[in-house]
Amino acid sequence: MGLNGFDDAMLKGERGITGVAEDGDMFGTLQVIQQLAPQTRRIIFPGMADDLTYRGIRTTVEKDLEVLPKKIEAEFRVYPHVDALLDDIKTLPPDAALYTIGNMRTRDGKGISSQRAAELMSSTAAVPLFTSWDFLVGHGAVGGSVISGVEQGRVAAEIAVQVLHGVRAGSIPVRRGAGKAPMFDYRQLLRFDIPVSELPSGAVVRFLPPSTLSISKEAAWIAGVSFVLLLGVSASLVVAVLQRRRSEEQVRALNQELEQRVAERTCALEQVNKELESFAYSVSHDLRAPLRHIDGFLALLKERVDPALDDEGLHYMTTIADAARRMSTLIDDLLAFSRMGRQEMSKAPVDLNSLVTDVIHELEPEAEGRDIDWQIADLPVVAGDRAMLRVVLFNLISNALKYTSKRQQTRIEIGTQPGEAGEIVVFVRDNGAGFDMRFENKLFGVFQRLHRVDEFEGTGIGLANVSRIIARHGGRVWAQGQVDKGATFYFSLLSRPLITR
Repeated sequence: MGLNGFDDAMLKGERGITGVAEDGDMFGTLQVIQQLAPQTRRIIFPGMADDLTYRGIRTTVEKDLEVLPKKIEAEFRVYPHVDALLDDIKTLPPDAALYTIGNMRTRDGKGISSQRAAELMSSTAAVPLFTSWDFLVGHGAVGGSVISGVEQGRVAAEIAVQVLHGVRAGSIPVRRGAGKAPMFDYRQLLRFDIPVSELPSGAVVRFLPPSTLSISKEAAWIAGVSFVLLLGVSASLVVAVLQRRRSEEQVRALNQELEQRVAERTCALEQVNKELESFAYSVSHDLRAPLRHIDGFLALLKERVDPALDDEGLHYMTTIADAARRMSTLIDDLLAFSRMGRQEMSKAPVDLNSLVTDVIHELEPEAEGRDIDWQIADLPVVAGDRAMLRVVLFNLISNALKYTSKRQQTRIEIGTQPGEAGEIVVFVRDNGAGFDMRFENKLFGVFQRLHRVDEFEGTGIGLANVSRIIARHGGRVWAQGQVDKGATFYFSLLSRPLITR
């Protein structure tokens, strides 16, 4: 077990005891915060009042906080459950930082893992999250001066081996400081504009991007075809030497032309890959930072001038905040759409019944309190990528819920119907707002919407993702609808007789 705040005096008068002290480097991480986030004026330590780990570590941290500059305040905030914590940290100002030191539980009293708690805090707050444990690096934490449980386990095993070989436990000194090192998550450094060059000496940086550009499938295909062609050309040259000089020269000329074309095409594909990679980086990094600043400083401005604002002024500020959040959502959806076209596919049996059940369960909060008649037929098992097909069904079913939200009674039908030879057709039908069939060709385009945002929320990316995923599965998508009388969305998949019911 971990013992927080260990001191050698604890073993005074005891015999036959040794081991490895956990020795979390709180002081080192506090120094890291000052170095990498100099704008910090407030460090918040969230936890639960009855958590013994939080209370034990808090005592150690309070001693370390005495060396902090007076301009930095420390706040130990306690919460009844993780939902209350997340609500509180949504609007932290830009000059704040989070430091996770304790355990969390849900509203119904169930404990959640430290990694999951860190992920929730990082995705909710717009300020950096620091830690003193290596297992949280990669789960939302920027990093810090961390201790490694793996390394401490290795040292403990060494002590155990010594004891098993007859060495008295009391003669083995307690090992301290094992596995301590500065460690950081490169993705979080990018998120908060922290240059790697400013990290402490000897820092370990995880999740660095690959150093070389991976070749695209098309370029690999061309290279493979070229290799086969070159083998064929070489064989032809051997025959041509025996036949006639003129044929040999013609083959050589053809070979050179093919090589030139392949080289030009490969170069063009590599350039496209570089531009796509640069664009994704720019969207995920350069465009997010201004949005975080807008949201953060708007919260500060609202806090400062709120009492003096009239209703119209508050409306203006709310409009700005909503626009910033919508822009952030658009960026996330656009990146997801871009990744969906390059993500590798796996082909395996996928039970659509199970998938639909999972999606409906996830959408229960949206359906709560509504009168919904679910009509779900027995669906087949198909061959495809489970994660991608889940995205398809989630988008179609969530759209059906969204566009029937103004109906007193909602009817949503999910089933299959006969299609062309060799394909399975699945449909999702609702009695919602519907659409004008004159604009059916716009439904599956990026950022194409047939309803105003103030009528139904959305970014116009969902159906574009559906179309791209189904196309990658060799299928097709289409829709039928009538204004104010509902809509039906169809997609087809190639049938696989061996695995369909």
